Amino acid sequence: MTKMRRILHLSETSEPGGSETVLAYIAKSLDPHKYSSLACLLREGWLTEHLRDLGVRYRIIENNRPYDPAFLARMVRLIRSEKIDLVHAHEFTMNVYGSVAARLAGVPMIGTIHGKVYFTEKKSRIAAYRLAVAMCSRIIAVSEDLRNYFIENIGLKKTKKVLTLYNGIDSDKYAPRGKMDDLRCRLNIPSGAVVIGSVGSLFKVKAFDHLIQAAAILRESSSDFRLLIAGEGSEEEYLRRLISEAGLQDKVMLLGFKNDIPDLLNLLDIYVCSSLSEGLSLSILEAMASARPVVATRVGGNPELIADGTSGFMVPPSDPPQLAEKINLLMKSPELGTTMGREGRKIVEAKFSLPRMVESYQDLYEELLS
Repeated sequence: MTKMRRILHLSETSEPGGSETVLAYIAKSLDPHKYSSLACLLREGWLTEHLRDLGVRYRIIENNRPYDPAFLARMVRLIRSEKIDLVHAHEFTMNVYGSVAARLAGVPMIGTIHGKVYFTEKKSRIAAYRLAVAMCSRIIAVSEDLRNYFIENIGLKKTKKVLTLYNGIDSDKYAPRGKMDDLRCRLNIPSGAVVIGSVGSLFKVKAFDHLIQAAAILRESSSDFRLLIAGEGSEEEYLRRLISEAGLQDKVMLLGFKNDIPDLLNLLDIYVCSSLSEGLSLSILEAMASARPVVATRVGGNPELIADGTSGFMVPPSDPPQLAEKINLLMKSPELGTTMGREGRKIVEAKFSLPRMVESYQDLYEELLS
């Protein structure tokens, strides 16, 4: 009889985002005959609600300061009391604490990094990640670009500990569904308008201000479009002011947090990612799975997702005119957009499916537990 392996999944935030979604995907989708999942989070939030809906157990252990020995001790006790076989952490705080706690508890540990906008900002964080690499079993980067960045900026020599493992999504959940007439009606979008959209937290790194500037350029050549931005965050007030100053209130809508992302993506004609930095964008993968053509900035792992000129277009970051040019090309060539969307879905099904990601992590678990 196969021994049930107990996996502890760690996340430093509970808000909606890529790393949180990946954690939930993995915890829910592991082979139930081989693995039992428990999540450990710092606070209640969107992720705890999502885990409850999925039937995944979780614990809250609060951490209120950067260097907290009491938090570390509680994590070690959790690992021992729950008889955890392997720890799988996500992002900086939990990767560092999780690596030390797992070493003290005598179990293997995997740390997944999803982005690169924070851990090189302070020398103390670089030192902490060097400690994590020394203590952990493996570090996983979600794109080859991120792996190279991590090794270079943490100052590591060649190491087999740092691997690339692509994120995956449930392609069936985001499959094309045809027209979304009810949603179009609720959003008061005219029947003939081209619908452009983007999904993400309203933070500076997502550069939605550049997308709004691109919309202002598009208005000069075409009035028949709507731009939808779904998400919430600290930049919302600034973005609303920018929309108002540009006179785009009738063209650009900030939708806030949305639970019906598959429906929203199926409403779109064109998906846009204007980010200044990405690890491996789940939002782009979801748009591709929905067979939508993508215009995205050439940053992070984006070029590893999009075949430029085949499944979408790549543009330089911080370049609203280039964004507008490629969006306008797709607006004028709907047949090209349809062809690109089909190619994008094929790429997701071949390389970025949820079963493929989960199987890869299970193979790694088995390697470390054998």
